Amino acid sequence: MRRPALIVCLLALTWGAYALDSAIFGASVVSSVSEGDRTAFVLKDATGRTYTVSVKEDPTPETAAQITKLKDLFFSWQNITIGSLRFTITGTLIEALIFPERLVVGGNDLRPFAPAGLFFSYTSALDLQYDFRVTKDNLFMRVSGRYSGEEEVEQKIADAIANPTAYLQRSDAEYLLSRIDQSQTDIAGMQAALDALSKSLQSLSAQMEALRYNAMTRENVEWLFFPTPIPRAGIARILALKRDSPALTPAEAASRLKTEGIKMTDQEVRIVFKYYFEEP
Repeated sequence: MRRPALIVCLLALTWGAYALDSAIFGASVVSSVSEGDRTAFVLKDATGRTYTVSVKEDPTPETAAQITKLKDLFFSWQNITIGSLRFTITGTLIEALIFPERLVVGGNDLRPFAPAGLFFSYTSALDLQYDFRVTKDNLFMRVSGRYSGEEEVEQKIADAIANPTAYLQRSDAEYLLSRIDQSQTDIAGMQAALDALSKSLQSLSAQMEALRYNAMTRENVEWLFFPTPIPRAGIARILALKRDSPALTPAEAASRLKTEGIKMTDQEVRIVFKYYFEEP
């Protein structure tokens, strides 16, 4: 009676797992385990080195080739001995978490100062990056940058451990400078967006002005019922007078125009007040 229940439990534990084409990694599958919507495979390469690959779906041959390249890079390190290596694939992003067995710099093993391991990430756009923390004297120091070699990473770790306070001060200054650079880039982007918006607003304003002028012309019907364009010079002068004297009336505006020698009928003045100032 217990055997069916045991079978159900085993099926539940392996549900969601699938067979990985380990040949694209040049390795063999040692074991696998389901992790929710992921499956983690422990692989062994031709030299007997083991590492884990966590996937949601079958990786592409290109991704597998990049993981193999990164695996060989990490195992080639001279002063960092790999204890465990785990790759996580999410789309085109490859993440690697390394727990060193030894991390020797200047004859000292600094592995205890990196209890959370060493974190790396790779995308074709950004190449290989590293970003992890080391700790000493209850201080946590971020070690990050674009990977250029084992020695650079080791030196940053050694510098952080040798003088945590100085390292934090220098890191804060570098971080501040990077934020300033990013802010300048953001400002330039916003300025470009504002310039584009300004041009759009100018275009829209010109279109609205054309529509308003056409409506005013249609309303300015005189002899034989033909629409007559209203002099633009007169419109501009009325707008200027109204801006200087907000209480200006159509009659006062018509009088000023006549004094200045600008020809406009009383009807045209009233139309301008109607369409620009919503005054009958």
